[in-house]
Amino acid sequence: MQPQLSLEHMDGLQRAFAAAPAETQRELEGVMQMVTGLMEGELQADRFPRSVQRPMHPKAKRTPRHRIHTAQTITSDVLSMKPAGVLGILGSDSPIALYVEDGTEPHEIRARHAKALAWPLGFEIGAGFGGPVKAVKHPGTKPQKVFERYSVESIPMVVREVERAIERLVVRLFGPDAIGGAA
Repeated sequence: MQPQLSLEHMDGLQRAFAAAPAETQRELEGVMQMVTGLMEGELQADRFPRSVQRPMHPKAKRTPRHRIHTAQTITSDVLSMKPAGVLGILGSDSPIALYVEDGTEPHEIRARHAKALAWPLGFEIGAGFGGPVKAVKHPGTKPQKVFERYSVESIPMVVREVERAIERLVVRLFGPDAIGGAA
């Protein structure tokens, strides 16, 4: 699903760019900053799956004791695409986010910096669990498509906010009757 502005709003945007390109660019950057900021906050707060914090085995060495939630790595940015408009970007710099989004194939996990793997206390690896091991076969993970689903769900909100910004801009530049009397 692609975001689509009404023809009336597209016409207003074209007229605004022709009459005041710098002001139009600033207005679009502002609304996109607001929209991507809202999306970033909602993804961080509600949408992105959280890992469960479990205590590690007390004898485990060189094992991270604290994990940053991938949700905390979600950021947004706005790029100016002069003279064509703006681009809102939402993403994560955590490599784990890619695995959550796209899933993983079955793979082997091996001890790299220690003699054996460590895992959270009370965590069952499967039938026949017998203690520390050098490697395990991970079954893979299903793609969760958090960014993809949320982006599609957010299209109506983004279009609504961009259309409101265009209406404010057109009214400011051309008067209250310039977009069907809407302000």
